[in-house]
Amino acid sequence: MNLVEFLQELSAKNVELWVDSGKLRYRGPQDVLTPELLNDIKRVKEKIILLLQKHSETAQTVPLCPIERNGHIPLSFAQQ
Repeated sequence: MNLVEFLQELSAKNVELWVDSGKLRYRGPQDVLTPELLNDIKRVKEKIILLLQKHSETAQTVPLCPIERNGHIPLSFAQQ
């Protein structure tokens, strides 16, 4: 299994990975984050960090601009 397939497998298991100040961070269901899976992540940690950093450097950012809102704006389900 290559690195991309491994990351896709983690994503399918609701495991999130991100880089924070050069360190790999993770979050996921406790029953999924077994010691074996954590060892697999640690084994390729440096490659994951490089891939995520490269992806974040090439990701395009979209500037946020305020828009004019006239009239009634319905509430979202969470707001209701």
